[in-house]
This record gives sequence, C-alpha cells and structure tokens, in this order.
Amino acid sequence: MDNGHPMRDSLPLENRKFEVNAVLFDLDGTLIDSAPIYYQIIDIVFERLGVPPASRETLQEAMDDGDFDWDFVLPSNMKNRKDKLIAEARVIIDDIAPPMFRKQIKLIPGAAEVCKKITTQGKLIGLVTSTPGDYISVKLGPLRKAGIEKMLQIIVTADDVVNKKPHAEP
Repeated sequence: MDNGHPMRDSLPLENRKFEVNAVLFDLDGTLIDSAPIYYQIIDIVFERLGVPPASRETLQEAMDDGDFDWDFVLPSNMKNRKDKLIAEARVIIDDIAPPMFRKQIKLIPGAAEVCKKITTQGKLIGLVTSTPGDYISVKLGPLRKAGIEKMLQIIVTADDVVNKKPHAEP
C-alpha cells in the first residue's frame, strides 16, 4: 500500500495520515438522546407486569450487551414465568414505545451541526444502529426535522446483520 509515500507502511500508526471518506454514527446516545425514554418504558412495563422496580444501575447491567437480560431484574419467585413475562413485555413495548419516542425523543445537542459540517466537506455519513427496522422510522424523527436523515447514505439496522453489537459486523 504505497499511496505515493515510499515509507508509508513503515511509519508508526500514529504518524500515518488516513483519508476519511465516510463517517458512520451510532444512533442512540450519539445522535439522539433515547436513554430517558428507555428507562420510562422499562418502568411502565415492570409496573404493568407486577415486576418490582429496579435501580438504574441494575437496569444498566441488564442492558449491558445490547439485549435485555431479565435474570438481572426478575425476583426468584418470578423466574419460572420469564418467557411469558418477556412475551407480555414485548406486547406492551410495541404499544407504548412508538408514541413515546415520537413525542419525547430529542437530538443530541450539536449533532446536526457535526453532520452538516462533515457533509459540507464532501464526506459521506451513515447510521449503524442496534434498533430493529420496525422502530427506525419513529427514532429518526429528530434527524428528519434537523435535515440529517436526507444526508444519510446508508442506514444499517439490527435486522440487516446476523451478529449484534458489540460484534464488528454492524
């Protein structure tokens, strides 16, 4: 890989210059502030299912790998009904999450300016998210309003990959 620089491959990595042609952004926590909504959703689901409330720290542990680990939050006397509770939770989430996201989700301050600056420099931008395809449209609302959605050259959702984050595939 010469690229016109005879010693390029022998330089330490920190001394090399790389041309950036595109920037890929994560969605949740990078472009949109969705964490408060997720906590509200969990609180509502737990209340409706009769699951005792969990601390934010416990919920963070339960969500650590991108999936929700119910074993962190279910009391031992409810673990035998875990599959039923998960199925009921999904129904509740499908009912309450879209309107909550539409109403409450906000762009991270400065996100629009960063995206616009990158694209005005001739660079491409894209989105990689663990959000399922069914929910992506509702979560893109703030990006749509700020004019960011039309700048995106690609959107990769959880449905587009086999391996979820933190795997390198997405």
